[in-house]
Amino acid sequence: MKALKDEYKYHIQMLILLLIMIIITGLCNRAVWREMLFFYLFQVGGIVLPGTALLSVIKVKDSTRLEFLMLSYAAGYAVAIVVYYVSALFSLSSYIGWIYVVIGVLSVFSLIWNRNTVKFKEEAVNKKEQYTWIILLSILFLFYLIVFSMKHVIPTVVTENFWHGDLFWWVGDIVSLKTKFPPVNFRTLEPNYFYHYFGAMQLAVVSEATSVSAAKIALNYSYIQAVVMLGLASICLVQKVIKGYSVQLITLFLLLFSTGFEKFTGVTFFWHIYLVPMAFNISFSLELIVILLVLKQIEKEKVDYANLFLLLFFLIVCTGTKGPSGAIVLCGIGIACIYWMLVKKEYSKALTYGIFSLIVFGGIYYYLLKAGNNTYLESSAYVDPYKIGLNNTLIVNIKILFWKSLKYLRYLILINPWTFIPSAAYICYVAVRKKVEADRGNNVYNDIGRYVIGVLHALLWKFRNIFYIVCFSICGIARRKSNRGFG
Repeated sequence: MKALKDEYKYHIQMLILLLIMIIITGLCNRAVWREMLFFYLFQVGGIVLPGTALLSVIKVKDSTRLEFLMLSYAAGYAVAIVVYYVSALFSLSSYIGWIYVVIGVLSVFSLIWNRNTVKFKEEAVNKKEQYTWIILLSILFLFYLIVFSMKHVIPTVVTENFWHGDLFWWVGDIVSLKTKFPPVNFRTLEPNYFYHYFGAMQLAVVSEATSVSAAKIALNYSYIQAVVMLGLASICLVQKVIKGYSVQLITLFLLLFSTGFEKFTGVTFFWHIYLVPMAFNISFSLELIVILLVLKQIEKEKVDYANLFLLLFFLIVCTGTKGPSGAIVLCGIGIACIYWMLVKKEYSKALTYGIFSLIVFGGIYYYLLKAGNNTYLESSAYVDPYKIGLNNTLIVNIKILFWKSLKYLRYLILINPWTFIPSAAYICYVAVRKKVEADRGNNVYNDIGRYVIGVLHALLWKFRNIFYIVCFSICGIARRKSNRGFG
């Protein structure tokens, strides 16, 4: 019993934390105890248990306990998508609650049967670092509680309130997925409706399984799932690439709470992550998880098929939740494949990850766009009248390129100066010094620059240590640019 407690210590702590968060949000929203109880039971039997059982079945190895906890929760979240499709295909949607009872029981038996298959990576963690993830999740929860849940309380709590139209649209998407499959946009009777698809689908499953209305699930409880996934994904990825504890804290703060001049750049990071996320925070979490899985594969000589399965599974859910997120993270996988192919000469890894990732992404892309009557992954491309072209003189093309470069540089700075300025300073430092010790961690600004957005450093230093920077820089910039009203 003691061994089991030590094995799943972080799971037990998270279940206690989830209970506290659900009770607090329930009291603040004047929810009935039945709703809080059923939502908590779904978190335990519908997400944590199935996700942990899945990892034990595919024999996930070489993960820290915190990474295992994160992957368990993310896998359980993704399983809901599978449950939705299975129940819809066999006309069992009204029995989803009972389906999850069966899944929970089977998960317990699976964990008992495969109790010796999970092998954790040995790690030396001091007590201060051991409880950082709990503190981070608590801070995120309180932040979401104030800026999201309490801002969007429903009329049973207050006499009147003002909601943004996107919230009603989001709740409507959940209702559409609960009502009929394939979903129909009940506002326009538009068939094959795929907007906010997998994000709304998961909440539709939660609503159906707990018998809590779609509005209450979306406004009262949905952010709790985002808190867990976003918090755990962020801290696991940061701990993977940064050793200094103080620098980890600074990086986490910059990652989760820093933004730039959103009014002038047109990005809506704060809006899409916190105020009206509509599952964008979930897709961002899945981006970070996929990057972490790629990093874990880089450390291994042979293809880790359990790692590959999870990567493809999360890539599917990430793309189906928010199309731009899937496209961006696919670029990160492509960078890894190029590295394996050209630098390490590890052709099997490059081909395996590259081919399967393209097939999975292409399949989801085709499935979501084949109807041709939705804006799910359609690009809102901006046509620039001042383009470099053959009809221009060489001098004109050079001038256009120069001013475009300055304009784009200014745009990058305005997106988030808190990360760009120290990164740029560090890049200049690297260019002057020529060589920097890979494991140096004393200078805070150097580490922030190396780990947050130092794209050019990737060309100057060991790929393994800075692969995260490349992918994360792409995600950090492109995800914010893609927040402009689609996907």
